[in-house]
Amino acid sequence: MDGYLEPGASIRYIMRAKNRQFLSVNLETRNRRTHFNIITPKNTMLYESAKAKNAYRGQLYLDGDHVIEVYNRSQRRARYSLTLGVDRGNRQGGRSGGGRDAFAEVKSDCVQAVAKQVRASRSPSVINVKRGENFFTVRVRVPGAQAPWICEHSSRRVMRVYYGAEG
Repeated sequence: MDGYLEPGASIRYIMRAKNRQFLSVNLETRNRRTHFNIITPKNTMLYESAKAKNAYRGQLYLDGDHVIEVYNRSQRRARYSLTLGVDRGNRQGGRSGGGRDAFAEVKSDCVQAVAKQVRASRSPSVINVKRGENFFTVRVRVPGAQAPWICEHSSRRVMRVYYGAEG
């Protein structure tokens, strides 16, 4: 969808999606003060591009209408192009095939990141995966470690790995 926004203006788009589906949003604009927010069906903020970047891809945790609000905070008219998409849960361009676990890539990425961090001689293993609003938290067991390692994953990449005792 292409459009223009006057200074201070905003426009809302609604995407109906289900829990566990992946939502992707990409906003292209030359105006550095034009961004978007994603608002959940419970009217809570899921993503603010002004605090990150003008592209989002993540797994949803609620059924219903998700609002994508594009806004212009500059003093001049802004041209934009918005691309929205919802898919069944496999990452586009990702490694997953047909019926694989939607969390398989998250688990694999986190186990690899922890193994690299600890230079483990024996393979780490996943204890559990919890999905939050904006990222996954994966607890990983490392043989010989007193506490689990924690991996935070955005559904696109590992964001942070730390030892569980560091909390």
